[in-house]
Amino acid sequence: ASLQARNKAGKYIAAICAAPTVLNRAGLLEGRKFTCFPGVEEQIAAGDHQTDLVVVDGNIITSRGAGTALAFAYALVDLLGGDGQQLAHTMVYDRLFK
Repeated sequence: ASLQARNKAGKYIAAICAAPTVLNRAGLLEGRKFTCFPGVEEQIAAGDHQTDLVVVDGNIITSRGAGTALAFAYALVDLLGGDGQQLAHTMVYDRLFK
């Protein structure tokens, strides 16, 4: 299915690094908060760029890049009904930045 069809159906759409440019081209960032790899936001005309590691705006989930992949994954686990915090704890991720 197309991104527009998935969006219309309320399905999750996730993009990391420079991939939010694809969401922009598909018209999915209008009125939405998003994040991306630093500097890529200059290529994105729509939306409200944030600098958080992960941004969830409704069914659109974005993250900044390879270095934020674990934070992105834990957010996705939460959205899909799992316990991202428990998984982060099990993987020692939650203790890396103390």
